[in-house]
Parts: sequence; structure tokens; C-alpha cells
Amino acid sequence: MNRIILTAFLLILCCILTAQSLEITDFRRVDSDVSARVTAPKMDNYGKPMALLKISTALTGVSVTGTGLCEVEAKTGELWVYISDGTFNIKVAKEGFERLVYPLPETAISATVYRMKLRGDRIDKLTVSFITEPDDAEKWLDGDLLGTGDSYTVAPGEHRLQVKMQGYKSYSTTIIVDEKHVLFRDIVLPTVEPVLFTVRSVPQGAGITIDNAPYGNTDCQVPLYPGTYSLRLNLAGYEPWEQEITVTESGGNTVIGNLVKATSTLTLRISPSDAEVLINNVIETKRTLEKGPGAYKIEVKKDGYEPETRMITVEKGTPRTETFHLEQQTGRLTFTVKPIDAQITLSNGDKWQGGKITTLPVSDYTATATCSGYEQAQKTFRITHNAVTRVDVVMEKQKAGEVGSGAGKSSIEMVYVKGGTFQMGSDKGKDDQKPMHRVTVSSFNIGKYEVTQKQWMDVMGDNPSYWRGYEKPVEKITWYDCINFCNQLSQNEGLTPVYKRTGDRITMNIDANGYRLPTEAEWEYASRGGNKSNGYKFSGSNVLDDYGWYSGNSNMTHEIGGKQSNELGIYDMSGNIAEWCWDWYDSKFFRKDVTRDPTGPVTGLYRVSRGGHWNNDTRYCEVSFRDSGTPSTSYAEIGFRVVRNASK
Repeated sequence: MNRIILTAFLLILCCILTAQSLEITDFRRVDSDVSARVTAPKMDNYGKPMALLKISTALTGVSVTGTGLCEVEAKTGELWVYISDGTFNIKVAKEGFERLVYPLPETAISATVYRMKLRGDRIDKLTVSFITEPDDAEKWLDGDLLGTGDSYTVAPGEHRLQVKMQGYKSYSTTIIVDEKHVLFRDIVLPTVEPVLFTVRSVPQGAGITIDNAPYGNTDCQVPLYPGTYSLRLNLAGYEPWEQEITVTESGGNTVIGNLVKATSTLTLRISPSDAEVLINNVIETKRTLEKGPGAYKIEVKKDGYEPETRMITVEKGTPRTETFHLEQQTGRLTFTVKPIDAQITLSNGDKWQGGKITTLPVSDYTATATCSGYEQAQKTFRITHNAVTRVDVVMEKQKAGEVGSGAGKSSIEMVYVKGGTFQMGSDKGKDDQKPMHRVTVSSFNIGKYEVTQKQWMDVMGDNPSYWRGYEKPVEKITWYDCINFCNQLSQNEGLTPVYKRTGDRITMNIDANGYRLPTEAEWEYASRGGNKSNGYKFSGSNVLDDYGWYSGNSNMTHEIGGKQSNELGIYDMSGNIAEWCWDWYDSKFFRKDVTRDPTGPVTGLYRVSRGGHWNNDTRYCEVSFRDSGTPSTSYAEIGFRVVRNASK
């Protein structure tokens, strides 16, 4: 009875009300306006400049909302609306005005400005009533929620009416509103039970929003009452995925959202690799990035190189690779030396004899000059861009009896290695390192350092090395040259030579007190740290950089002792220069049962070398790694250190 009275009352009081409508006109793109990319840019979540809508209006108190809208700023006579690129609807509202839904006429483009005008006009509206059961159901008109009451002011014309309430089946119809049609009654919603709706996405893990309410992440099942809902999936790095879904009582309620990446892969190939990279004036350390569509400024620079800057455009879904190869800045070097047959070694590895005029990259350099009969000389200088640098070196003659006479002692510093038993080889290495087996060695003394070029010159009178430097290890010596050095040094110091040589046939008196090459077993025992071993992979550590020179930190030999020692205080047994050993090389020798002071096979084609060198990767520098060389061939990567028997 009360509902009937209310209905009659509303019909009697129905009247025409005055309201106002909003209208957008003159939409246009303004390429000459640089606000969105230069003077007032704003970035989205992917670091990409947003598009800017400039809405001119004399109205105040206007609000703008919508999908893709990120920020609104009120200016004098204007609203500045920043939006992501894409296709969107914007919703404009003001108290006393009909709300306006305005679809953008074209796809918004990053860093682009668009202009439009907003005005308000008067329209006549009618009071309309909806009588529903349940009476507090939601009333929706043209996709907008009116509320849960009975009466509302509505513009005349055709409208889409929906009545919804959880637990009830939705009602939907088209209505005509005019002075004769202002009451809509007998709208009864039947009750329903919720059903499970399955939401999946590719890729998984997207956030689920249904009618602006969060429902966890995909893939999952959501209990929903039958009806129509707005579904949105969000995943970082992907475009939002939106779809209207209909949940039915009969089942089959599943949706799969195939997400599209919002970014593209930008790969930067930079040479030199340690050059500094800036993208839109921000330092970037990664070389593979995910970037949203838009324009980017990439700067690559490094001291001593010509910088390069370029503008690029990234398109959504299209991978892009940019290669930068900076040109080194160079200068000219005019170099002279006396005597003119001196050997010159630059710190960058360049070598020549005598004077030279050449072009070099901008940098600091040290030139080392060596010549038999002269003191070693060094000069440090800098090459400047587009300039000529002159360097003159005059070497001083050595006094009688100094380096290079070939008749002196070597001053080789030795380390005592107490004998013991250890596990030789490796079960994880190459076949020639297997099997790991027990070996016992007697006590001995071994060179604390590799034999240097100065020590070689003291004994042999020449310097065959490729990488010149008095305190660098001697190289470019054959295995037979090492035998001759050991015997000569033994004679110079009044010791009994260990070796007897007849042509290429060498025999060893292992009990002699002179100098000799280490056996392979002695070398590995000392490299592992002897009876103080901590079981490291390299000599002194499991990390090579602080204990040895190798391809990861070097491009030449280095002066002895420049890295840390192993447990016994012995230097450079991993890296810098590989070292000759006494033994003939046999890839299957470790399978033989030789466990006490082994001296290797009785014959062979190659002699063992151990320790790896400056141009090897780390595995060659492991204490168990075995290598070899032709004994009559000299190598710029192989030197040696000496051994003497311990006093009995």
C-alpha cells in the first residue's frame, strides 16, 4: 500500500527540471607545442614522456577522470591532463552539469600535445522513478551508477537501464524518458547463487580487478553472482587488458587474457664496453633494457674517445639494437733513444727497436728501454689529442761487472718446502689429470719467484725475452736453455751440476746439490702450499685475481711478486708465466703406481709445463692443470723457476 501511495505521489510531483550539459569541441593535435617533451614533460611508470591534453574552459570546479589518465593540473583558463599513450575515454564532471564521456578522436602519442575546448549548455531534465524489488538495488543508466534510491533527474531521450544487486539476477532494458514516461515499476530481480569464474592470463601473475575491486592474481577462480562485470588485468611491463565479462548460471565461465608487452627490448652494443651511457640524461649501466614506446636521447662517452649522441624512436613490440663504436682520440709520438739499437717496450704492450714516429690513443704511457751493456731506462709521458709528444731517452752505460756479464751469481731467493704426502691431480679435470692419487715428495728448496730477466742476464749474458723488463720473468727460452742455466749457475756458485748433456740427451743426478728444474710432483706440491695447504683451486686462493696474472686482468707478463703469495710464501705459481718442469709429458702417467718422488716417464716428445700464464683463462692456472711444450722450442708464455735439494 505504501509503495502505491509513493508511486502516485511521484507521478503528481513529476516536473521538468533545468540542468546543464558539457561539450568538448575543437580537438586538435599541436606539434609545435613542446610542453610534453621539453618544457613540462612528465614520465609514466616506464620512464616514457606522457601525452598532454590541454583543455581550455571558463568553467571552474571541473574534474577529469578516465582510464590511462595519470595526472591533472589546473592552470589559468586551462586544465592540463597527462595521459599514457593509447586510445582512451575521458570523463568530465561538474556539479550541476550532466557528466560527459568523451572518447579521444585519435590515439594519444607519447610526448605529444593535444588541445580542445570545454563549454557548458543548459538542458531540461525530468524526475524519473524506478520501483524495484529489492528496493535498494543499484540503478544504472547508460553505464553510469545512479544510486540505490527511487527517484533521479534524467535527460529526455532513449537510455539503457540496468538494475543490479549481488545475489540477484540482473535486469537490463532500453527505456524512453519523456513527460509521459517517468515511472518505471514492477522490476523484480530473481535470486541466484554465486558461481566460480576462472580468470587466466598469458603470462601468469597479472593482478585481477573486477568492477574496481581487487581479486588476487591470475590464474585463479573468483566466486561471482551471474551478471555482467568489468574485468581488468594488470602486469608490470604489459599493456592493461580490459574486457566486459558475463557470468552465467549454466557454467563455462572462463576468460583468458593474452597480455601484450607495453615495452620493447632495447639492446645497446657499446665499444669500448666501459664507456658511460646516458639515456634522456640519466646514467644507464644495463646494456639490455625494456623501454616503452617513444623518443629517447642516447649519449655514449669516455675520456680519450670522441663522444656520440643520437635520437632514437622505440616502437611498441619491436626490438631495437643500437651499436656505438667510439673513435679513440689520438696524438702523435716522436720517440728517440740512444743507443739506437735499444729495445723499447710501451706499457700498452707495443714493442720496437730504436726510434719511432707513430700515432697512439690518448692516454698515459711508460716506455722502458733495455740494451745489453746499458742501464734500463724508463720515461713516462702522456699522448694528447691532436698534438705531437716528443720523448727522448739517453741510456747510461753499465759499469764493469754489472748486469749482463754472464759470469755472476743470480741472487735467487729460495723457500724451504718440507716434504710430505698429498693428493696429486684432479678427478674433476681433464683426463690427463686423472686419477687423483697419493704422492710423497722429499723436502726441497724452490725459487720464491720465477727466474727474472736480470737473473738470466747475470748468468747467461743475454736476454732472449719478448716481454722486456729486468724484474719480469725470463721467457722465449727452450727447455734445454733452462738446463744450461741451471748447470751454469751451479758452476758459478761452486755447486755440483745436476745435469749431464750429450746433444739433446739429458741425464740427471738427482742427488747433486746444484740447481735444477722441479719435478712435476714437486711443482704441484709447492703450488698447493705443501704441508700448509688449504686445498685451494689456484695457488694461494680459490679466487685468482689477487694471486695471479691471467687473461682476465692482464695482456702481458708482469714483474715478479706483484700478486699475493701462496701458503708457503711462493709467488706467481698461478699465472704470469707458465713454468717448465723436468718431466716428460705422458697423458696417462697418473694411472701408473708411482707414489714416491716421481720424476716422470723415461722418454717422450714433450716436456711438462705448469701454472698457466697471462694469456690463459682461469682453468689453465689451476694447481692441477697439466700442459706441455716441445723442449727445443721457445715460447713467449713459458719461463721457469729453480729447485735445489734440501740439506740432509
